[in-house]
This record gives sequence, structure tokens and C-alpha cells, in this order.
Amino acid sequence: PLMAATVLPSTMDAARRAAAAGAPVGTAVAAEEQTAGRGRRGRRFVSPRGGLYMTVLAPAPEPLALSPRAGLFAGLAVAEALEALGARVEIRWPNDLYQPQGKVGGILAELWTPAGGRAARLLVGIGIDVACDPRRTDPEAAGPGAALRGLGAADPVAAVAAEILARLPLRLGDTGSLAVRSALESLHSRMTPRPGEEATVRLANGRRIAGRTVGLDDEGALLIATGGGTTRVLTGEVVACEPRPGKGSR
Repeated sequence: PLMAATVLPSTMDAARRAAAAGAPVGTAVAAEEQTAGRGRRGRRFVSPRGGLYMTVLAPAPEPLALSPRAGLFAGLAVAEALEALGARVEIRWPNDLYQPQGKVGGILAELWTPAGGRAARLLVGIGIDVACDPRRTDPEAAGPGAALRGLGAADPVAAVAAEILARLPLRLGDTGSLAVRSALESLHSRMTPRPGEEATVRLANGRRIAGRTVGLDDEGALLIATGGGTTRVLTGEVVACEPRPGKGSR
């Protein structure tokens, strides 16, 4: 079911309340505008009208430690949905969506673990600048900084929402080894930084490391080769990447 509103403080918070009230897996909470949207690390997510702001209740991964990988796969589903509608995007690890003009969206995946033995849920928050000019005033905000290009649908927000809702269960529901390998390969083809490229990563504790990208491991962690060996980054974010010569800038 889809729970739609004109304005919400945060679809993530509304979805969390819906989960606590017993909403089933597949429930989506969407808003035309958010007044208190948030991104990773608690940053404000700028959410003006004209974008898609939606949170979907998905099954929690088993084991729960695979939640970061599930978040990556959710981002892959969103990227595939946009590509099906004519808008090619790249995924900047772990889950920002980019086109050449800049960041056009992002994914926020959070675990909801209730008391009393009820099943956990993965809250998949999606924010995409489909058809608006955010005019960002906060350089630290996590919201999109550029409008998405390439969509041909008459009602692009509705079309993007429908395509995402159709594809998200496919990427999150099949956890067999072949499906996981296929998803990781698809991520590699859409992800920046690519293997061999230089990247700077900010870890969850705020520390930064810089080195050459090796790729992703089976749990979705980013592998960075530095002078001291290879660092495995499971939670963090890429803050800068330098493409290989001839590959263009990002």
C-alpha cells in the first residue's frame, strides 16, 4: 500500500510509525515535500516540491549485519528504475545518485528493530530531484543539488515512484548467491569510484582515508588500497574521487 501526503516532516519517521502500528512489508510512505528530511549522519535533506520523497518498508536482511549491503542493493534498484525511464545515473558509494550535472538523489537505509520479538524491517528512504530546482542554501545539506535529466514520462514523479516500487522487491527479495553476485556486478558497472580510481573516504568516526579503489567485497564494503595495505570500509562515504585518465570527471 502507498500512503501519500502533500507535506510531511520526514517520510522516514512516518514509515517508522507505520511499522510500529503493524504496516506490512511493501508499505510506502510518500510526500511531495519534506520539512525535516534527513540524510546520512543526521544531515538535513533538502526536499522541495517537485521531487520524489518516499520510504518503503522492506524485509530486514538475514543476518542483520548485511544491512549495509541491502542499502546498496536498494540504491541499485533505484538506479535501474531511473535507467528504465531514460535517466542514466551513477551510484557514488554507498548510495548517492549522480549525473554529470551533480547529485540528483540519495538513498538512506535504516533498520527498525521492534521489541517483543516482532520481525525487524529495513526502512529504505529515497529522495530524488525529479523536476525541481532546490536552490540549496545549506552546503552541508544532504539533499540533491541538481535536477534529474533524461526522463520522458508525462508525470515523472509518479512514473519514478511506480518503477522503483516494482523493482525494489526484486533486488531485496532474492538473496541467493547467484542473485547477490549479479547485483554486485551491476553495482560495479554503475558505481563510482571505479576500481583503479583514487578516492577519499570519510569513515563513520569522521576520519578520512585516501587511496586506490579496489572494488566491493561480497558484503558491499568498499576496498581501498593505501600505503599500509587494503582498508575495508563498510560504513562511510566517498567525499572525493578522481577518475582514471580519459574517463571524464565526477
